Amino acid sequence: SDVKCIVADCGYASAREQLTSVLKAHHIPTHTIMSSASLLSKKVIGYDFNNIDVIKQVEKSHIPTLFIHGDQDSFVDYQNVKKLYEACHAPKELFIVPGAEHCDSYITDPKGYESHILNFTNKYFTDEKQ
Repeated sequence: SDVKCIVADCGYASAREQLTSVLKAHHIPTHTIMSSASLLSKKVIGYDFNNIDVIKQVEKSHIPTLFIHGDQDSFVDYQNVKKLYEACHAPKELFIVPGAEHCDSYITDPKGYESHILNFTNKYFTDEKQ
């Protein structure tokens, strides 16, 4: 109940797909690493990558969410934000930053970034002392 809204910047839609994409980009054999990572994850935190379903969690959320993504993100593909935004049934907004790489939306468009975050969060935060 303390969470009033979410700002999701550069989010991925699937942990498994994201890790696979990173491994392939670095020419690392995916099968061995993914199997090991899933086993380690299951042992350490109790579940493996096959059971992480970001889309399902976003679909269940009722918390207003601002999705931000750079359209030139080469680390988390831009298509991820579209999937997340479409899956979200809560009040939502989408801010795409043209020309922004991964985690560079603020650097690329600081005024737009600040404006979107302030306008969005101001809708859900109230001065509780009034």
